[in-house]
Amino acid sequence: MSDSTGRHERVVVRYDGFVIRAFLVVVLLIGMCTGQVRAAEPRFSAERLYAGFHAYGYMHDRVERRGGMKYEQSVVRLLDLVQRHGFNCLYLAVRQGELDDGRFDFWLAQCAARDIRLVCQLDFAYLRNGSDVDAFVRKAVSFQRRYGKHEAVLAISVREEPLASLLPKLKVYYEGILREVPDARIQLTHAKTNAAALTPEPYPHLMGGDPYPFHWTAWAQGYTATPAYGFTWYRKRCHNFWEAAAVRGSLYQLTFTSNAYCRFYTEPELIERYAEKKPDLLERIRRWAKDGNQSWFIDPETGRHAVWMLHRPPPNATRAMVWIGFMEGAKSMLHWSLVPSYPPDLVEKDGPAKVKHFNAGGIDLAGDGPELAEYAASFREIRRFENLILNMRKDTTSLIGAPGLMHRMHELDTGQWLAVVVNTHIGAWNDGNSTFLAADDRYRFDERGRAIDFRPDPDPRTFRIEVPVDLGAPFDLHTGRALRRAKEGGKGSYSLDLLPGRGRFLLVASKADLSALMPRVTGIEAGP
Repeated sequence: MSDSTGRHERVVVRYDGFVIRAFLVVVLLIGMCTGQVRAAEPRFSAERLYAGFHAYGYMHDRVERRGGMKYEQSVVRLLDLVQRHGFNCLYLAVRQGELDDGRFDFWLAQCAARDIRLVCQLDFAYLRNGSDVDAFVRKAVSFQRRYGKHEAVLAISVREEPLASLLPKLKVYYEGILREVPDARIQLTHAKTNAAALTPEPYPHLMGGDPYPFHWTAWAQGYTATPAYGFTWYRKRCHNFWEAAAVRGSLYQLTFTSNAYCRFYTEPELIERYAEKKPDLLERIRRWAKDGNQSWFIDPETGRHAVWMLHRPPPNATRAMVWIGFMEGAKSMLHWSLVPSYPPDLVEKDGPAKVKHFNAGGIDLAGDGPELAEYAASFREIRRFENLILNMRKDTTSLIGAPGLMHRMHELDTGQWLAVVVNTHIGAWNDGNSTFLAADDRYRFDERGRAIDFRPDPDPRTFRIEVPVDLGAPFDLHTGRALRRAKEGGKGSYSLDLLPGRGRFLLVASKADLSALMPRVTGIEAGP
C-alpha cells in the first residue's frame, strides 16, 4: 500500500494453494496518484442506505382486469413483502390515471405507513425525442408541488437510460423543473457509461446505472460469458457509473437484476437479423437451438427459435452482485423488478419478435424465490454497517481483484481504512472455464431460465491476505475480532474464510481504532 511518502507495498492473496499477487494502491493524500477522481460535495445526502425494487402500478391494474385480486390488495401484498424482507425503497412508475383516480395516493399512504421511500417515474411526462418539453415541465412541476414534500417521496424521474443524444433535451427539462421548484430532487438511471460520463448540469441528485451481467449477447458472436467474467464486467460498470455520479456530487443508486426472459424468432426473423451481418453466428444459432444449448432452444409451443436474453443468475450470484454494488460505492440499490403474479402462459408482443417474460420479468410475488432471499440476506447484513458506509470515501484507484476475490479500499470519516472484500468464486461451467464459453460447450437452461450445467461451489474458500505491519492488523467488523494469522507467510499474513457470494468489512487499524468504531456497527455475529 502507499503511505504519505508515496511508498508502495505489495498485498499477496493466497487461495487453494496458489499465490496471486495484486497491487492495492491506497491513496492517503488526495492528488498523489494520476487519474485521481475528485468527488464533488454531495448534492443530496442520504439519511440511510436504500434498497428495493422497480415496481409498476399498471401491472396490478392488469391483474385485477384479468380476474385476479383487487388493485389495492395486490399493492398491499407487494408492500408487505418489501417490508417483511427489510427493504425500504421502490422506483415506481406512475401513470396519469393513477393520479386522477387516487390510486397513487393509496401508494403514498401505504408506503408512508411502512417507512418505504419512492422514486417516482413520471410516465405521463416521460421525455422522448419528440416530446414537448415545456408541456412536460408543467406536468412535472405540478406533480412536484403536489407531492414533492410528502414523506414517502424521495425523488422524481422523468427519463431513464437516455442515449447521449438526448442529454441536451434532458438538460432543458431539468432546468425547467428546478427553475420552478428549486428544491426538487431528480433521479437518473443510465444504461450506457458514455452517456453517464456526459451528463450535463444541472446534475441529478441521485444517479447511477443498470449493468446486467447475466445475458446473451451477439456482440461476442454469441459466446456467453461465465459468471467469473460476468462479475468482472459488472464490477467495472459499477465503478464507471459510480465515477460519473461522484464527480457530480450525486448519490450513487445502482440497479441490478436477477430476472429472466426469452425472445422468440421465426426463421424469417432470424434471417433478417443475422444473415447479412453475422452469417456464421446464424448457423451456430440454428445448431444451438436444435441442441437446446448456449441459451437457445426450440419453443415446443410455437416451433420458434428462442433465446434467453437474460437468464437467472446462478446460486449465490445475486448475493455477490449486491456486495459488489456497495463495495463500489453505491448508497442505494434497486432490483429490476418486483411484480404481481401473472398467468404462466403470458406472452407479450415486442416489435417483430415475441417476448415471454417469466415471472413477468422480475421476482414474482407468488413465492420467496432464491434470488429474493439472497438479496434480502445480503442487504440485512450490509445494513449493519450503514453508519460507516454513508460516511466513507471510496478509494479511486482502479483495482483488479485476484481470481475469486474482489476488494476495494475506502477511507472512513475518522481517517481509518476499510477494506470491502467479496468472494465471487460461486462455481464453474465446464471444468472451471473462467472467461467465455467455446461454441460447443454445454450452457443450458431449464424452462424457468435457471442454469442446468452450472456446478455451484457450496464451501467457503480460505484467502491469505498480507497486510503491511505499519498499518495495523485487519479486524473483521462482523465479529469484532482480528483475523487469524496465516500458517504460511510473514508477520503480516492473515487468513480469511468466505462463503461463495459473501462479503466482509475489514478494518485495517489498531485495536483502539476498532474499539472506537464498533459502536457504529449494528449487532455482532456470534461464533468463532
